Amino acid sequence: MYGEVDLTTEPQLNDAHRELARLAPDDVVLDLAGVTFFGCVALRLVVRLTAQLSLTGHKLIIQTPSRSAQRLLELTGFL
Repeated sequence: MYGEVDLTTEPQLNDAHRELARLAPDDVVLDLAGVTFFGCVALRLVVRLTAQLSLTGHKLIIQTPSRSAQRLLELTGFL
């Protein structure tokens, strides 16, 4: 992901989530190095992916979170 992850990108995130749901279960790596804004919409995707993957014994791996993403993910217990 890169740029701002907010309400304007929600449709794209939902499309990506649906596409992931169609694939065989596996760990998912989410690279957040290029994210400049990480808000509630992005956090909702992390929650949904974490819940979905945990049902199959897999996990969401958050890689190189930007400062913005890291702060919210730490506050919410995802990092």
